[in-house]
Amino acid sequence: YHAVEPAIDPALRTLRCTIPGLMVHIDSTKFDVRCSPDLLKNLGFECPTIYIAMDSATGRPLGRSVMFGSACRNALAVLIRDILHRQGFLPRYWVADGGSEYVGDWFEAFCSLYGSTRIQPPPGNPRKNSLAENALGRINTEHAHRFLGSTAPDQRGRSVTSRQKS
Repeated sequence: YHAVEPAIDPALRTLRCTIPGLMVHIDSTKFDVRCSPDLLKNLGFECPTIYIAMDSATGRPLGRSVMFGSACRNALAVLIRDILHRQGFLPRYWVADGGSEYVGDWFEAFCSLYGSTRIQPPPGNPRKNSLAENALGRINTEHAHRFLGSTAPDQRGRSVTSRQKS
């Protein structure tokens, strides 16, 4: 049911690019710290936020950044700097959701200064930015859930009944 979408005007579609480095999908998420909530509390840090930029043509990462605290334009600036440092260029098209760091004045000024265009997928449709969404999901699944105390290893170690929920 959820996989079916009505047909839309082709001018409004965000297709995968065929030229490497031209279009990038960016997104951020909080690192899954269910495995060690006391660690961050004792250190005095906030939960880390992971940013990733995925190339639309190749599906490979162009850049990444990790900042402690909530999503903000400073973390986006670090991501942009990482892309420029690693690749030697900046993409022309940036596919990003409606997060405050992407729709703010700073990113708008950045795009106008460098001649870039921000493409915003329709709200409530994460499949349009699936390259970045999937990469962030894999990071949380493959890395965060391997730590001791995480939900996945806990569930593998014992069966859960209605009386024994984790």
